[in-house]
This record gives sequence, C-alpha cells and structure tokens, in this order.
Amino acid sequence: QNEHDWMTNEQENMTKIYGWTSIVIVIGVLCTFLYHFGTTVVTLFLSPYKSVGEDQRQNFSDLVVIEGYIPQVESPAYTYPL
Repeated sequence: QNEHDWMTNEQENMTKIYGWTSIVIVIGVLCTFLYHFGTTVVTLFLSPYKSVGEDQRQNFSDLVVIEGYIPQVESPAYTYPL
C-alpha cells in the first residue's frame, strides 16, 4: 500500500455506494416535497367546484323584482341584530 492511500479499495467502493445512495434518497425526498407543494399550490388556484342543476336562462339584470337577503345574528350583548 502507498502511504497516501488511507482507505482500502473496499472502503472506497462502499463510500461511493453510500454517496450515490444518499444522492438518490435526497433527490427522491425533494421530488416528493415538490410534488406535494405543487399540488397544494394548484388547489389554491383551481377549484374542485361542480355545478348542480342547470342554467335557468334568466339574467339577474332582466328580473322585474330583485330581492336581497341580509342575514342577521342575534346577540344578547347588543340591542339590535348584527
């Protein structure tokens, strides 16, 4: 053995295997993280809304009578509803 060689060939091989395995695992974890992050971001911008029923073919601006609903919350701390 040369005095500059401080690892045997088997140790060098195991070090290479360990290094490449570590790189593959880190890349796998990173890809998994990016996938979950990406799906989370996509769900913020794309709605899973599915319409129920069909279009009634009535424009709101064409209605003769337009009524609005104002919800009220009763509270014992106030005289009037919120």
